Amino acid sequence: GALEAELKDVKESVLGMTSGYSQLRSDLRSAKAKIKWTWLIALTLVKEAFPHNTDQETETSEIQGKEIGVMTDPTHGSSDFQRYWSQRCFAAGRADLDATSHLDFLAPVREIDKRMSLDTLLAAISRIYTRKIMLDATDDRAGIARQTLPEFVVTFYVELTGGTMAAANGMSNLIANVTYYLNKALEIQKARQHAGQKDKDKDKKGKKDAHPEGKAPEDKTMQKTVAEEQADSLLLTTVPRISTFAKFLGVEPGSDAEALPVDAVNIFLFCLVRVTKGQHPLLPRKAEPVRIASDIVLEAIEATMARMKSHERMALKYRFQQTCSGGSAVVDLDKALSWLLLQWALHE
Repeated sequence: GALEAELKDVKESVLGMTSGYSQLRSDLRSAKAKIKWTWLIALTLVKEAFPHNTDQETETSEIQGKEIGVMTDPTHGSSDFQRYWSQRCFAAGRADLDATSHLDFLAPVREIDKRMSLDTLLAAISRIYTRKIMLDATDDRAGIARQTLPEFVVTFYVELTGGTMAAANGMSNLIANVTYYLNKALEIQKARQHAGQKDKDKDKKGKKDAHPEGKAPEDKTMQKTVAEEQADSLLLTTVPRISTFAKFLGVEPGSDAEALPVDAVNIFLFCLVRVTKGQHPLLPRKAEPVRIASDIVLEAIEATMARMKSHERMALKYRFQQTCSGGSAVVDLDKALSWLLLQWALHE
């Protein structure tokens, strides 16, 4: 009996050590990514200042053994980071995702110009949110301030690619695809509004009466196939998800607003975890709407906005039922989260 008890204690001790070792490895990976993150920014700025003296293909693996010193210090809101992020946004603005420009098979498509499928983009957004939550937990244990989403995206791509140029191209390509699909969605909305207005105008002029069938002939010059219409509709359902992500990065088309602060990201991710019960992935990795019970969202609002005064929370939940859910038992998750983020911004 004593031997069995001792063996049980040994097993529990080994399991505890294994769990602690796994957590330590996770923290170490995150720390390494942040070291590469600071090197990436510094190296880019040095390249810009001394373009003829710096190898543009230098990878972080070639400089890992060097003294990094103060460069591992947090750089939240630093001018260096803002400058680096602006460069990535500028590069994204010059990216060409138009498939017609890639018809020359002899000319290789640059990494930054590769258009993601909508499913690929949504999967990347879901993966970034999940990894952000994991890194936040690591930062909290270490007593380090959490990163904004732009700062984390740099960390994410440095860890993913392990290289300066590959990470920079990956970030710019992500931004380019986010803005591409938001602009495309805007074009679809305008086209549908225009088509609807044309139908109304035809009805007013009585053109339909001039045809025996009771319907004016269709203009097939710009008519889309059923598959194309379905693809457009799927894109429109995911606009709130992509738009919210763009706000976090400060890259929403037509807006000069800066990236939302880390508090906004914290509120959003906390509510997302509460609503989805921590399931993996947090959001679908393909273009599909997410319907969720309104009561679950109300519970998440109660927990997320716990610092609000009681009467303010009650008013917020009432507005949610009136303006977002419309009294329905289910609500679109992306629209609900987007609405909640807007309410947080107004309250702040």
